[in-house]
Amino acid sequence: MTWKVNDNCYQHIDVLEEKKLNSFSVGKRLIIDGEDFEDLDEILARLISPMANYVREIMSHKNFNTFSSQYNTTLVETQDSSVNNNANTQVNKQEHIEQFLVEERTKAPSKIPYVFTCCRHLPGKFMLSYMIKLKQRNEYITITHEGFKFRQKLFRTFNELVAWFKIHFNDPLPVSMAPPPLPSSSQPPLPPPSPRRAGTGDLMSQMSSMSVDSSRKQQNISFLL
Repeated sequence: MTWKVNDNCYQHIDVLEEKKLNSFSVGKRLIIDGEDFEDLDEILARLISPMANYVREIMSHKNFNTFSSQYNTTLVETQDSSVNNNANTQVNKQEHIEQFLVEERTKAPSKIPYVFTCCRHLPGKFMLSYMIKLKQRNEYITITHEGFKFRQKLFRTFNELVAWFKIHFNDPLPVSMAPPPLPSSSQPPLPPPSPRRAGTGDLMSQMSSMSVDSSRKQQNISFLL
């Protein structure tokens, strides 16, 4: 099963079918990650629809950015793109993210600029990019049907995740958590989507900054509206 996360970004979900009457019918038992579903409607209701709602939540947040308008760059691939076009686009967006963070850091050295973006090279994930002392950091947020997974924690709302991040952003990462590598131009894109897909989100393009009191060991963070 394939569902649309964002424009030109599709997540493939493996469905194990059991108790099939014939090769043309859908199995009476559908299994995804060890969880049973009776039919496709139940998958849409319990799995796809909640994830689509979470995608809309993160993409409507004021810290989400597409970087398409600010830099006059079209970050959209077509289905007949060349093999490396998807990776090249993501690398190009990474350059814009870094440029944005450096510019914001230069304008306000006491602030920590940060931004959320959609990961087309990792469908179903969003990237949190921020800069501390001119060093860019990238972390990944995974969309699940139960909420947002970040640093091995599950958050029911995106505001809850952001509030936790404001306090724990400088905590060491869990030992077992290694962030996925960013794409290179030599990486091939994911296979094209199948016709069956569901869910989408609307794009918004805004940003915010965090204030840090470096004189205290436990740092206080506030958002500039």
